[in-house]
Amino acid sequence: MKKYPIILITFLFVSLSSCLEITEQVRLRENGSGQFTFTVDMSEAEPLLNMVKGFSAEADPEQVSTDLETGMEGAYQRLQSVKGVHQPTLIRSDNGLLSGITFEYDNIEALNNAINVVHNNKPELKEAYFAWDGKQLHRLNTLKIENEIKEKTGNDLNGLDLTVNGKSIKEMMGSMVYRTEYTFDKPIRSISNSNATLSADKRKVTLERYLLDDTRKANSLENIIKL
Repeated sequence: MKKYPIILITFLFVSLSSCLEITEQVRLRENGSGQFTFTVDMSEAEPLLNMVKGFSAEADPEQVSTDLETGMEGAYQRLQSVKGVHQPTLIRSDNGLLSGITFEYDNIEALNNAINVVHNNKPELKEAYFAWDGKQLHRLNTLKIENEIKEKTGNDLNGLDLTVNGKSIKEMMGSMVYRTEYTFDKPIRSISNSNATLSADKRKVTLERYLLDDTRKANSLENIIKL
């Protein structure tokens, strides 16, 4: 069997039982302003991290917590200079395995700029995540983290014969979920993505994208939400 970095093996343990959840929440008001919240939740992975931390310091829950906190603090500092963004606030659970950031934004342009800053995109690689015309919100199928994960692990995963508890690496990696939750003041009239679900009051739409498993639910984050 090929030799793989311990951090990749650790990542696979963390991926068991859907232990890695990334959530993108957008609250959009009628005037185009709103609130954005981004969280990375590895809380359920703590027992698994404790199990494998003997292999490497990178697998220690405290180290994982520190890495998450450092990443979010960097995003927090970068957001200070983004025009149209206000009240950035860090989110952190007691054990540090849930970490995130939330802020208010003036308009969709400010939101797109802020998300690029949170993901630390280079100016020349700036991307659009949302479009808004006053009547519909268009979430484009832009997801930098998915591309990075595939780029960093895709070649290594091909042909890898390692299994854990009877699960292959691809099965474990496939449990990583990116969840989007969008909330509006007015009821939603229609959504374009058939895998998205509406709340009972039709003011919230939720969509889950499994990052490395195109066969499970949505294979795209793109969604046109008409109000």
